[in-house]
Amino acid sequence: MRTLLIATAVFAVGILLGVGLATRRGADPPAGSVALPNGAQGAGVPSSAPAGAATSEPPAGASGTARMVHRLAQLATSPNPEADFYANRERVAHFLAQPVPQDPRQRAIYQIRLAREQLLAGDTEAALERFAALRTYLVAHPAVVDDKVRAAVQQGEAIGFMRLGEQQNCLIRHGIESCLMPIRPGGVHVDQRGSREAFRKYMEILQDNPRDLTARWLLNIAAMTLGEHPGGVPRPY
Repeated sequence: MRTLLIATAVFAVGILLGVGLATRRGADPPAGSVALPNGAQGAGVPSSAPAGAATSEPPAGASGTARMVHRLAQLATSPNPEADFYANRERVAHFLAQPVPQDPRQRAIYQIRLAREQLLAGDTEAALERFAALRTYLVAHPAVVDDKVRAAVQQGEAIGFMRLGEQQNCLIRHGIESCLMPIRPGGVHVDQRGSREAFRKYMEILQDNPRDLTARWLLNIAAMTLGEHPGGVPRPY
């Protein structure tokens, strides 16, 4: 039982810190990740390694350790944003260097993907600002909005605010109770903006889809970090 509780806590913290957000292209996104609309996954990612990528090989007859060191150096100095799904900063730079699509739907998909990569790269505030701007854009272009676009924005904002709460509290004000579940008084967030907004966003998601178990789970985690669990969670969730 103790092992199960520890594993559950580690899994939850992994979601909140974004460890499990990056996914291989074509794979199903894990809980808490941003599901992109059709045409968005992989859109705008360069198809080859950046210019200047190291191509030299280790000397003939080099030991396995030497080859490993060489390979790790290549990966560290010449990330390929298409092959390396952890190269989020490089993908952000690539997106920002590209012209913004003029077609309204493609423009929305571009902004969703860029905000997602900013979130995965750890630039949480920038990602949230982009999602907020995208909401305004979608109000002015309602024809662009379908269930997938709406869900991508909702999920992106919600997990972004969860991460913001973790960064501002569990990282800056870290204590042992920050990472144990259920979260006890010592782990309640001092700066509650992130979790407060996340709670609101997950309620919005659940109003659209009450059976979204990921949203239910993270709604309860947000309430714990606010010191409002279980009383602050609507009974159905």
